Amino acid sequence: MAEFRIWSDRFPHNGFMPKAQEYDDPALGVAGGNVSPALQWADPPADTKSFALTVYDPDAPTGSGFWHWVLSNIPPDVRLLPDGAGKADGILLPTGALQVRNDYGTVGFGGAAPPRGDKPHRYLFRIHALKVDALPLGAETTNAVARFMIHLNEIDSAVYTGLYELRSSRRTPRDPCVWRKPRAPARRRPAAPSLICPRACPLLQAFEHGRRRIHPIARPALDDSGEPTRRAA
Repeated sequence: MAEFRIWSDRFPHNGFMPKAQEYDDPALGVAGGNVSPALQWADPPADTKSFALTVYDPDAPTGSGFWHWVLSNIPPDVRLLPDGAGKADGILLPTGALQVRNDYGTVGFGGAAPPRGDKPHRYLFRIHALKVDALPLGAETTNAVARFMIHLNEIDSAVYTGLYELRSSRRTPRDPCVWRKPRAPARRRPAAPSLICPRACPLLQAFEHGRRRIHPIARPALDDSGEPTRRAA
């Protein structure tokens, strides 16, 4: 006998979901498409009279996870939900299907919005085969009551898992204990040569300070008595 199963062509089992499945709320720092993915299922129990679908994040830091979608009263002959079936107006849902409020407080599908920088969260898309034609639920029924009724009437279920994360935009601090190759010192550009070099040219130094001084190279030759040597006329 074939095993009851559910799958999606939008992402692999235990793989990352696209941004289309991210929630859209600036207050939470997310701006995704908030679109429920297309889902298909097959080989339910023979005595299934209706289906329910739940989407749950067990990694949400609430102490009890987070419920993103609770849908019930899906007719027994239905085997797929299209992209966007979880819209609040329910226009793409099968006739008779009922959505209740998710943990965001909105009706229908609420996309992924894990804390930024947290590890990847798991999103469990679970299809429930039920033994009743319809659950006695209304538009104002809480998802806790709806889930209680689903589990009370469940025959079997199948799950398909997607992952999602919001990477932190902050740079990770460098660990000072990790050895790193020291950087080579910056090469300094040689200074431009000076047009006036006082040490090399005392005459120019004297000229600049307004004093007369004989350039050492231009000093006259002296004889043994210390008198300047006279050139012959």
